[in-house]
Formats: sequence, C-alpha cells, structure tokens
Amino acid sequence: FTNVYEESKAQAEGIILQKCEENKIPLSILRPSIVYGNSKTGKALKFNALYYAVKSALHIRDIFIKNIAGGDRQYSEKWGFRLNNDGVLHMPLEIFLPNRGTVNLIPVDYFVETILHIIADPNSQGIYHIVNENPPDMSMLIKYTEQFLKVRGIKILWEVSSDSPNPAEELFDRFIKPYRPYLSDQRIFAGSRTKNITHGRCAPVLTYDIFERCMDYAVNCNWGNMASFPK
Repeated sequence: FTNVYEESKAQAEGIILQKCEENKIPLSILRPSIVYGNSKTGKALKFNALYYAVKSALHIRDIFIKNIAGGDRQYSEKWGFRLNNDGVLHMPLEIFLPNRGTVNLIPVDYFVETILHIIADPNSQGIYHIVNENPPDMSMLIKYTEQFLKVRGIKILWEVSSDSPNPAEELFDRFIKPYRPYLSDQRIFAGSRTKNITHGRCAPVLTYDIFERCMDYAVNCNWGNMASFPK
C-alpha cells in the first residue's frame, strides 16, 4: 500500500468478503484506478488527482507571468523564469519522483460503462480492476501540460537534487505531495476479468486531444468553484 487510504479500503474489502461468504451472498468488488473527466465531452464534477497537478502548475505560471508583466523581472529572472517572444513561459520546474512508473488513468465515461456491464451480468462475482492497459507516464503528461499551459522547462528528477529548490519547486512539491506515489506507480493491475466480462472493452488511450478537452472544461468552470458548470 502507498498510504493508509489504500490499506483501509483493503481491510474493508476483507470484512465484506467474509460476511458475504458466511451468508452465501454473491459479491462483486470494483477497483477503479484514477478517474478523470469524460473523454468525449471533458465534463467532470471533481478536479483532484491529475487535475490538481495541472492546476498547481497553472497557478505557478500565472504568478510569474504577472510578475514579469508588472515590470519586476529581476525576481523572475533570478530563478530562470522568462517570457519568450512567442508567449511561452520558460518555467524551470524540477519534479522529484521516486520511481520510473506510470499514472493509471481512466475516463469517467469508460468507468460508468464498465460498471454497468458488470452489474448487468448475472454471473458477475469477484474482484474487477477497472484500469488502463496503456497508462501514460509522467514524461507524456508533462509534455501535455507544457503544451496546454504554454510553458517549457518542466523536468523529472529520479534522484533528490543536491541543489536548493527554487520557490516554484518548493510550492509545487508541497502541492503534489499527497499524490506523489500515484505519479510513478510501478504496480500492474490484472484487468483480464474485467475485459472478459465487458467483451474486450478497453479504456481509451489518453491522447492530447482528450487531455486538452478535460483541462479546458476544468479551467472554464474555474476548477469547480463556479456555481454552475458548463454543459
């Protein structure tokens, strides 16, 4: 387990499994990976996990763009931040990750369709991992994020740097600390039972178009802070 949250869920599963076995009650346990918005529309109601990392980078970007636009370039340039002529911000941001892993992401539309298939099948029973067979790694997600935010300079560190972090790195590290284990996950989840019961249905590959669609929606509804969401 990477945290107490995962461990407590496993303990709860064990209790429920035991009770159902004692009372001869069929049970299906559904284990989704990280769920993001609708891959077709971008719509979402929660903006954590993947969204939180992108939102954090966006806030840092806006802080330095505002600083540069305000004429006080000295502070930004001290840390290597500069706005290029094409409007792209050079944003030196080194992110430490403990492992070379992936980020297992599934869109909510695939998640819902898969659940309905399992519920509708009278023979469903056991544990079903609802996961992505081809999850992206952080290198790909960083490329997507840089393209979406119009920034450059984000890098991954596989070892803790001996250099002192710049203020943006300190802030970003604090933001993503709870999610760090999921950003370089080396676990591989068996999805064959889920694939069999859904007749081969697979989660879509997270392309840049899907990423952009979901992040556009998040920005347009101010990360869920608006009273009404875009339709």
